Amino acid sequence: MNVVLPHRIEAMLSPSEARLDLAIGMYSSGRVTMGTAAEVADLSTPQFQRELGRRRIPVNYSAENLEQDLQAAAELARR
Repeated sequence: MNVVLPHRIEAMLSPSEARLDLAIGMYSSGRVTMGTAAEVADLSTPQFQRELGRRRIPVNYSAENLEQDLQAAAELARR
């Protein structure tokens, strides 16, 4: 996909900054998971998490996510 920006905006952003801003916007709106957003930004998930923290953007972590993580941890502990 190619995105055409007004020249004054394009002059303000590098391609990597544009990808990161797009990824953060998609993640913040709930349209993509953190893993997908990190992929869009071309960052590892921990790097993306650090960038969210640097920008003071809350992590989308629901009670359902916690339950899934607890189930996965319990399953790993049984092995």
